[in-house]
Amino acid sequence: MSTFLLISLSLGALGAINTWDLPTYFLLVAGAFLVAAWRGRRVTMVIAAGVAAGLTGVLAVAAYWPFYAHYQALVGGESGPLIGRYLGWVHGASPLGRWLVVWGFFLFLALSFVRVELFRWPAVETRGRKGTEGTGGTEGAMGTGGTEEVEGTEGIAGIDGTEGTEGNPDSVGDEGAPETGGADADEEGVERVVDAGRRSRHVRLMGLLAAVGLAALLVVLERPTAGLAIVPLVLALAFAVRRWTPPENAFVMLLLALGLGIVAGTELIYLRDFLDGGDWYRMNTLFKFSVPAWLFLGLAGGVMLPRVWATAGRRPIWLRWPWRGLVLLLLVFGLAFLPLGVPSRVRDRFPGPRPAIGTPDGAAFMTVGRYSWPDSKHTVELAYDYLAIHWLLDHVTGTPVVAEAPAGGYTVAGQSVGYDYYRAGGLRVASLTGFPTFVGQHQYEQRPADQVGERTRLGQTFFSTTDIARARELMRELRVGYIYVGTLERTLFSVDALRKFDVLVELGELEVVYQNSRVTIYRLANER
Repeated sequence: MSTFLLISLSLGALGAINTWDLPTYFLLVAGAFLVAAWRGRRVTMVIAAGVAAGLTGVLAVAAYWPFYAHYQALVGGESGPLIGRYLGWVHGASPLGRWLVVWGFFLFLALSFVRVELFRWPAVETRGRKGTEGTGGTEGAMGTGGTEEVEGTEGIAGIDGTEGTEGNPDSVGDEGAPETGGADADEEGVERVVDAGRRSRHVRLMGLLAAVGLAALLVVLERPTAGLAIVPLVLALAFAVRRWTPPENAFVMLLLALGLGIVAGTELIYLRDFLDGGDWYRMNTLFKFSVPAWLFLGLAGGVMLPRVWATAGRRPIWLRWPWRGLVLLLLVFGLAFLPLGVPSRVRDRFPGPRPAIGTPDGAAFMTVGRYSWPDSKHTVELAYDYLAIHWLLDHVTGTPVVAEAPAGGYTVAGQSVGYDYYRAGGLRVASLTGFPTFVGQHQYEQRPADQVGERTRLGQTFFSTTDIARARELMRELRVGYIYVGTLERTLFSVDALRKFDVLVELGELEVVYQNSRVTIYRLANER
């Protein structure tokens, strides 16, 4: 019971921390419940597992009900049926080459793994003559009788380290195995019954053909990327529910199936959020769901790679080394971003000097960083912000609101510009100190406009107004404790608008607590 409650609390917390993670990890938990129950061979256990999964979801939401009751996610269209209002069909598949750059290694490993698993067969199921459970082989899940796995030479080494048996006419489960089940008794009186699954090669073939057929259909529908993921996805899910598969292997297959399901799913449908209707309509769907997909496939890959690698070692040399060479090549390509991509991104953002390599100061880039925004006439040297921000960190306690230019649309030199955290370097004080500001950057993406728009407008008015009385009102309404005027504020607002703060200093209502040649920090006189 304690484990059950802990899972519910963890799922509920995930929803509050990052809402996108809640459905993903709920599927993982529910899938684990159902797979374990299915392997137990009882319909009642499957039903109980479904109920347990549902209760887990209910408790996850109930534990954090105050959050979920008031949170309004910025998703869903204005019209259409219930499902269509929140989900849309992807307009077109991702370019195959770019898609393979991201997922190619995992896809190749998954295809290799399910090809190996396709030739894994159960050897025997043991049971006592008088109805007692068997003791031999790998014990089935949920207390069922044991089974002994026998795999083909194409397969993965068994838990007990036995070699494969495919191609051996004397082995159990070979093509030459009898079509009718037989039983014999050993000297201990235990009846050994040939597992019926070993005589069901045609079932596997039909499942494989169904998966390939579905993949072909997706290709015809111009969804080749989803089609490539479907075959290993379907097979991994089928292997996960094989009752004679060891539980730890079943969980690996569940991770693989779920990861591939996310990858295929994001190529077919997307969540309609505030980006819907634009070129970036599924950006959030892709990167938010791809993170757990990468995690699931990475965990599964850590198990799959050494097992398939060992299997390849038993293949002829003309098969072994081409496969291993391709795996290594794809792995190198997958790791190339670290030594090549990171420096490229740094050069793109901040060409020129670099902070010392290995510094523990995450803001050290500001000591040498400079950029132009919104045009070449306006240069921002971050070193001045760096000094001012460190002063705030060293001298300000509590959580006072630090007023800085709120993100949004502005007019600079007669042209409309978008001021934000990503491209303008805005909200750098709130981001690097943790002190509250008028409106956080992501609030525009996570809250409806009627919830944050008014506060944004008031924040802009606070800086742009030349009316001192109005500025006083807004300081009280917005609970301002400190006012930060740096290079970006001087770019966005007129000299006359910013002069009011110096007037308030002369009136004794504000005081200058920090100043360098580009930044001035004011504090309300009653904020001591």
